[in-house]
Amino acid sequence: MKRLLFFVIAVSMFAFGCSESPKSGQTNGQDSTSVKNSNEKKVNIKANASGKFVCSDGHQNQKLVGDRDNAAEWESFTLIKKGGDKIALKAYNGKYVCADLKKDGILIADREAVEEWESFTMITEKDNKVAFKASNNKYVSCDQKLKGELIANRDTVGDWELFTVIYK
Repeated sequence: MKRLLFFVIAVSMFAFGCSESPKSGQTNGQDSTSVKNSNEKKVNIKANASGKFVCSDGHQNQKLVGDRDNAAEWESFTLIKKGGDKIALKAYNGKYVCADLKKDGILIADREAVEEWESFTMITEKDNKVAFKASNNKYVSCDQKLKGELIANRDTVGDWELFTVIYK
């Protein structure tokens, strides 16, 4: 009898404690980009070149640009540690950031899964800043000549290739 009662309680807690997944545009009271495990951290990224936050711009086909004064939804990323110094970034739209080598290394958040182009090496530099190296073995730059677009096309790290990762 005790086993039956325990089973009924357990099933009831599961059935009434869980709800169906929210429909598109709805939330279940939790952040829709919540972090799932300890290898994932919510972050904002600030470009050293501009002093502004990096954004996955929904008005520019999700291109990454370092031109925002404040960090809000579009400026939020999930940093996923893949082992060693390898990381991936997931943008607010649930897509992974890639250095699109068919588009000269422009960073864009439009990928469904993490493959080679969506993997970056995060290298700690001076003053707690980091540099990101893409799969093409080039450093990511917040190119001020391209209105702050992030592009993986630099051979060395200078001021434009440094970023601050702010953990939330």
